[in-house]
Amino acid sequence: MDTAMETQSAAQPIEFGFDGFEWNALNLFASKHDVRYYLQGLHLNRDRIAATNGHVLMAIRHNDVLRQKLKDLPEEGVIIPTTKAMVTTKNNIIQVSINDIGGGTIEKQFEIKIVDSKSTQIVKAIVGKYPDIERVIPKEIGAIYLQNKNLALDEEPHFDAKYFELIGKAAQLIDKSSSKKKTCVRIIGNAMQSAKVQINGRDDIDIVLMPCRV
Repeated sequence: MDTAMETQSAAQPIEFGFDGFEWNALNLFASKHDVRYYLQGLHLNRDRIAATNGHVLMAIRHNDVLRQKLKDLPEEGVIIPTTKAMVTTKNNIIQVSINDIGGGTIEKQFEIKIVDSKSTQIVKAIVGKYPDIERVIPKEIGAIYLQNKNLALDEEPHFDAKYFELIGKAAQLIDKSSSKKKTCVRIIGNAMQSAKVQINGRDDIDIVLMPCRV
């Protein structure tokens, strides 16, 4: 066997722990039945993990420890198919292992193992190009807030009501391991662009909601 190929195929898997409640929350945002098959998974790259159905999205930025563990992940990241059921966690943590099974081929193939307290799921990464979600995440929150003070009533944003239930479920999952009795969120946006939903105390999480036309 070619030595270079053998070395590449024998690369060590990327392994890390992840909060099970946050994993379940992300799964809520992934598309379930969309011709855009690449939306039916969680997109993991070196900086964050995200999920979207094209109308609402959630992204969680990694801390420095996880960024270091993911430094060998391809720059474009990997798309992990959504888990068939809510993961069951012990101490709130699931274990994730990403293994390159491409055997040294140009097009990488990844196998992902997700281990919770009751089961092990092994899936293959979805091959596809995930959309650039960074461009729709509002950045100038302060400017948007000031601008909204001058909006007329018919210029204020409108949103599809069904996505508020989704955001509520995700927020409750994220706060499940804390001692908070109440989960509060703040929505900042206008009718001309996507709105950002902020969960109190979690600056590392971006939830974005697209306005609807009325």
